[in-house]
Amino acid sequence: HYFYYNGHDMPIIIEDSSRISNRITNRILKILLENIGGYAGVEIQHCQIYDNQNITALLDRVSGHTTSINCQPPQPNLASVPDTMVNLETWMVAGFNKAPWLDTGELIDAGPLGPQGRMGWYLPTLIVEEFWSKNQIVVDHWRALLIPRVIRRFSWWGRPELQEIKTNYKYRAYKNPKCQENSRGLRRNCATLFAAYYGMNSGVLQSQIEGLGLYVDIIWLEDQLTQFVNDVVNSNQPVIFFSWHPHTDSLRSLYEDKLSRSSHRT
Repeated sequence: HYFYYNGHDMPIIIEDSSRISNRITNRILKILLENIGGYAGVEIQHCQIYDNQNITALLDRVSGHTTSINCQPPQPNLASVPDTMVNLETWMVAGFNKAPWLDTGELIDAGPLGPQGRMGWYLPTLIVEEFWSKNQIVVDHWRALLIPRVIRRFSWWGRPELQEIKTNYKYRAYKNPKCQENSRGLRRNCATLFAAYYGMNSGVLQSQIEGLGLYVDIIWLEDQLTQFVNDVVNSNQPVIFFSWHPHTDSLRSLYEDKLSRSSHRT
């Protein structure tokens, strides 16, 4: 069998990534399509840009709204055929609205194909234990982000080491209107939540903060998040970041014995 579009046969292109789980399922699907479905021309394609977990960029790519020719940054797609046609590992936060893509009829949601990962706010277990032993504060709970002494410890805005990681971190950052910046450029009355990609979780995280009345800013570090979290956690500094578990990159070892998940009301 062949996949046809406008009278021309085309390959079925499966979007790959560096994640082991994704690579395994993609190759299983390729075998099924070729040997059970009888399709010819099934290809697996991987670009480094596919690894960034930006869900809006992923949906734009698979639905054909954008194209990344030769793995370059995405541009509006003037053709009708997407770069990739199937993605088997699409990480979404709870409540993510897929309607803007599904309603066009250009994208089909096949539903969950396996166990879903657990997304959440994470912080170092050592810091959790320190707050409990010294202050009897349960810091791995959302209510702790209403306590000034906790907020100050988790505030990173304006710190020089953050500037070294990402000089333009203030671009697209969520600045909580409940907090003010002092003369030194610090926002000490707001904790800082770090996340990877703006398009993946911005609306959900902001609604959590505003719905719970938390004193929290958000900074998206993109590709620098993993290295930043590794460095901070291993140096026993307080940090809160948004991520998921199980994780397949260099953060995965931290989840076993160095990170705790914050409890949130949903």
